[in-house]
Amino acid sequence: MGGAERGDGLEADKRPAGAGMGSCTCRSERFEPSTIITAFLVLQGVLDLAVADGAIKASPAKSKVVRPPIHRSSEIQVWADQAISRLIDAHHGTLRAVPELAASCGMREGEIYGIALEDFDFDDRIVKVRRQIKNLRSRTRCDR
Repeated sequence: MGGAERGDGLEADKRPAGAGMGSCTCRSERFEPSTIITAFLVLQGVLDLAVADGAIKASPAKSKVVRPPIHRSSEIQVWADQAISRLIDAHHGTLRAVPELAASCGMREGEIYGIALEDFDFDDRIVKVRRQIKNLRSRTRCDR
């Protein structure tokens, strides 16, 4: 983590305020800003409950020293219809469904790879996202 060591064996973070808050790398994993913000909010909520229960005097997550993560959203880049058509045309056979689902349903990669025949309601023209495939440290996992 690149910091100065304190007496308790933990490293103090030397980054300037807001530096590196766009993403976080922990070992070989990379966490997106929304994941970091969600984790911070959950931790803050748990610490608030500990204060309310009298287990701790004050929440360290609300200290002036702690800066909550910031998410700087970027503008969404919409692809031109021609670019999407060329991408779909470049996929043949069963792989053609991958860019078609992504473009028409807004599905993410892991959601597309987790799709099954039972997730399609052809009568009502609905696709249900019930699971996604994730790659966690070279292990594949299916979340429902």
